[in-house]
Amino acid sequence: QNQPLEGGKPFTPPHNEIWAQVSFGGGDKRIVGLADKPCTRTTGMLFIQLFAPRNTGTDSALIVAEKLAEHVQFYRIGGLELQASSVIEVPNNPDFYQVNVHTPYTVN
Repeated sequence: QNQPLEGGKPFTPPHNEIWAQVSFGGGDKRIVGLADKPCTRTTGMLFIQLFAPRNTGTDSALIVAEKLAEHVQFYRIGGLELQASSVIEVPNNPDFYQVNVHTPYTVN
């Protein structure tokens, strides 16, 4: 959320191009197996929020969101597994056209 950049300046969104904010939302931790100690699996959600300035065309943000969703869904590395992505258009932002990519994940 609006972390200070070099020189202490806050982020200023561009006025004529798409920009994104990426965050992870934690979820539940479940016991999925027992042995000498419990084997756990953590779930959560990857959020990619895309913002396009109003009146600059909404198609470009939607195309980028769909390409990102296609790129990240079903990706696996180590114990991290991303699942099927959803592209969600967000109404009522007065300054930007917003499209979110939500991708659930599991770890272990």
